[in-house]
Amino acid sequence: MLYTPPSPIPMALKTSRSTVSLSRQAFRHYRAQNACSVTRLTSTSSRTFATSASQSSEATAEAPRWSHTPERMKAPFSPHITKDPSRSLWHTNEDPDKLDDTLNTFLGRDGAKLLPDELKWLAVTHKSFDQGRRGFNDRLAFLGRQICVREAMESIINSPPQYDNIVSDPYAKKRQPFEDPALRSVDNLSGNQPNDIFTPEKLAKLATSSGLSDVVRWKPRMPENQLGSGLNIVLSGVVYALVGAIALQHGGKVASKICHARSRLPEISRIPVLGAPACFLVSSLMYAAASTRGIAQLGVLLAFLGALLTTCRVEAARVCNQRSWTIPFPTPSWLAFNLVGGTFVWDLWIVPAFLKQAKSVRLQRIKQDAEAFGQANRDLFDDEQRIILERSLTAKAEVYAIPIAVVIGFMVPSVLMLTIKDVVSVIVWLLFPLWVDTVHSVVKFVAVKLLRNNGPHYLESHPLSIALVYALQFVASLLAHAFLIWNLFYKDDSREMTNTALRFIKIDYIYIATTVLYWVFVESGIAPAIVLMVFPVFLGPGAALCLTWLVREKAIYTFAIWGEEHESDDDTDGDDSTVHEDTPLLN
Repeated sequence: MLYTPPSPIPMALKTSRSTVSLSRQAFRHYRAQNACSVTRLTSTSSRTFATSASQSSEATAEAPRWSHTPERMKAPFSPHITKDPSRSLWHTNEDPDKLDDTLNTFLGRDGAKLLPDELKWLAVTHKSFDQGRRGFNDRLAFLGRQICVREAMESIINSPPQYDNIVSDPYAKKRQPFEDPALRSVDNLSGNQPNDIFTPEKLAKLATSSGLSDVVRWKPRMPENQLGSGLNIVLSGVVYALVGAIALQHGGKVASKICHARSRLPEISRIPVLGAPACFLVSSLMYAAASTRGIAQLGVLLAFLGALLTTCRVEAARVCNQRSWTIPFPTPSWLAFNLVGGTFVWDLWIVPAFLKQAKSVRLQRIKQDAEAFGQANRDLFDDEQRIILERSLTAKAEVYAIPIAVVIGFMVPSVLMLTIKDVVSVIVWLLFPLWVDTVHSVVKFVAVKLLRNNGPHYLESHPLSIALVYALQFVASLLAHAFLIWNLFYKDDSREMTNTALRFIKIDYIYIATTVLYWVFVESGIAPAIVLMVFPVFLGPGAALCLTWLVREKAIYTFAIWGEEHESDDDTDGDDSTVHEDTPLLN
C-alpha cells in the first residue's frame, strides 16, 4: 500500500490559526473603538470632547512614571492568551509611606530621605513588573554589585592573614620570590571570595527581615511557587540596586559605608537608632585588632582601662561615697561610656560625680570639726579613726569580689576579643560592665556568707588586700607594655584601616587619661599627678594608675588628718601658711 503525504494546505491553515484569531481580535477592537468614537461624537460637542481629552492627558503627564504605565507604551490589545486567569493576579505595593518606612528600617533613620521618589521606586522594581514599561533596576543592581564586591574584596584582604605557614616553593632554589608580611593577606582570597559573603540566600534573608520583600514590585512566573520563580535573585537585585542608587545620588563613599556596615553586622545594623553606631563601633575594634601592632597597642589601652575599672570599683565601695546616687552603682555610667559617649561620658558624668562627692565629703568633715571644736575629749586619734572609717570599704568581701569580677568580666572578654577577633567576641567585650557587675554581685554574696568578720575594711592598711585588688592589673599592664616595646623593633604590619581605627581609639583614651590626671591633681595634689605622668613610660599606663591610686589615697588621708588639724587651730588666725604646693585644689 502506497503512503500518500498529507496536503500542505490544511497544515498551513492549522499553523496559521492563532494568527487568524489575533487578526479577528484586532479587527473587533478597532471596530468597537470606532463605533464608540462615532457615538461620542454624535452625543457630545467637539469642544467638550477636546477639553476632556486634554484634561486626561495633562493628568497623566503630571503623575510620576512609577505610578502608571506610559500611554505610548500601551498596546491596543494584548496578544497574550491566558490559560489560567488566576495566575495573572498579583498585588504589589503602591503606598509611598510603606516604602519610606521600609527604607528607614533598611538604611537607618531618615534612610528614605537619601533617595528621591523616582529613584526609590526604580530601585525596588524588577523588570518582570508591568513588562518593564515603568523602568527596572538592572543597571542600578549592576553598579551596586560592583561596589559590594569591591568592599568585600577589601575586607578580605585587610583581615588578618589566615595562613601562618606559607607552603614551601618547589622552585625556591631556582628563583628568589619577593615576600613581605603585608602581602600575606592576599592569600586570604584563595579561601574566601566576595561571592561567599554576598550570596543570594543571605541577601534575600536580609531583604526579608528588613521588609524589602513586602515593597518589591515584580510578577512571579508561578505565583504559587515564589522561590521557584526566582525570589532570591529578585530580592538580592533590590539590595544591590539600593546600593547603586545611593552611589549615584551621594557618591561611592556613602554607598561603601552602607555596604560595609551591612556586610559586617547585618543583625544589628537594622536597628533604627543604634544600628549604625553599633556597626561603626564593632568594625572599628575589629580593624584595630587586625594586625600584631594593633593588638600590642590595644593590649596597653585595655590594661589601662582594666586598672581604671578596678579603681572605680574600689571608690564605689568606700563608705564615704555611699551617699552619692551614681558612684555606688557604676554599671549604668560604664555602659554609657563604653557603648555611647566614650570620653564625653567620662568627662561630663563620671569624673564630675567623683569630684562633687569629694567636695561634699570635705564640707561635711569641716562641719563636723566645727561642731566638735573646743571639746575637751577631742584628740587626733578620734580624727584618724573617723577618716579611716570614711575611706574604708563597706565590707571585707569587696577585697575578693572586685578583682574576681574584673578578671572574669573584663580581662577574659578582652583576651577573647584580641585572639578571636570576630563580631561575637567584640559584642561580648562591649557589654563587659554587665558581666563585671554580675560576677561582682555573685562573689560578694558568697564571700559575705563565708567570711566571719565582714565589717568595714580599710584597704590601704592591709598589704595583702592591696595585692589581691591591684596585683593582676599591675602585672597585666607590665606584660602589655613589654609586648608593645618588643613589637616596636619589628616592621609595622598594620594597614591603613587598622591605623585609622587605632588613631580614633587612641584619641579617645588620651582624653580619658587627661581627665584622670586632672581628677587626681585636683583631689590629692601634685605628687600623685607626677607619678601618673612619669611611671607610664616604665611600667605602662595601667600599672602607673594602680601605683598612683595608692599614692593618692595616702595624700588624701594625710591631708585629712594634718591639714584639717592645722586649719582648725585657732592660733593661725586666718593664716594660710599651711597652704603649699602639695595642698589639693579641691581643698
